[in-house]
Amino acid sequence: MKNKYILYIVLFALCFSGKAFASSNGPIDSLFRLHGLRGSYLFLDHEHSKFTIYNNARCKKRFSPASTFKIPLALIALESGIIKDSSYIFPYDSVPRRMDIWNRDLTFAEAMQLSCVPCFQQIAREVGVDKMRLWLRKFNYGNAPEDTLIPSTPDQFWLDGTLKISQFEQIEILKKVYFTTISAKKKNIDILKSIMTTEVFGNATMKSKTGTVMLDNKLYGWLVGYVEKDGKPYFFALQFERRLPCDENLMDERKALNRDILRYLKIIE
Repeated sequence: MKNKYILYIVLFALCFSGKAFASSNGPIDSLFRLHGLRGSYLFLDHEHSKFTIYNNARCKKRFSPASTFKIPLALIALESGIIKDSSYIFPYDSVPRRMDIWNRDLTFAEAMQLSCVPCFQQIAREVGVDKMRLWLRKFNYGNAPEDTLIPSTPDQFWLDGTLKISQFEQIEILKKVYFTTISAKKKNIDILKSIMTTEVFGNATMKSKTGTVMLDNKLYGWLVGYVEKDGKPYFFALQFERRLPCDENLMDERKALNRDILRYLKIIE
């Protein structure tokens, strides 16, 4: 196990050597300002092993994954047999939710695309603390391999700051999903890919997941995913923060910001 982690560290370090590393601040900084956001951005052109980075130190910092955690949690649900396929129904229990769009029966696909927190909290409770810890170590997810404890309440740890992940680590997870190398069955990985939010831009297709959480009097937001263009993958992870109170419309700005950055990088039209 020790050798495995040493190998992982060596491989991770190689990603930042020589031509594999590129930093871009000016134009991306201007786009962040245009959209009224402050944060960091990480982009990987996988074919050329080239990173484009805005705010490098922050890209390495770990934050609560918020609802981007639904990416591995969806796989855990499928691998554990809790969910069979994308048409599985979460019956509405008549309890009013924070968001009206959650107040109805939802399929697994809808729960993912509408980021239904109660649905995925139900999954987490069924998985349980011990199995969840094993799965997260198996996926090498964020700080999970380093920490020995996930709280006894298994449905809050990705929202309360216990579980954390960096943008570099987010991209490692996305790469494993895209290339079907994450420790899960291919059919389940394919289901996960099919239920992620999908957008088409000409000959480019984007798969993504948002995440938002309020901690320490700040709102933290994520947008992570990948673009497939001409059969080639490009991975991205956007992270931002704002002090509270703030305009919740800013949460929509992350998608517009990401599109503008990808246009600047000539990935989408």
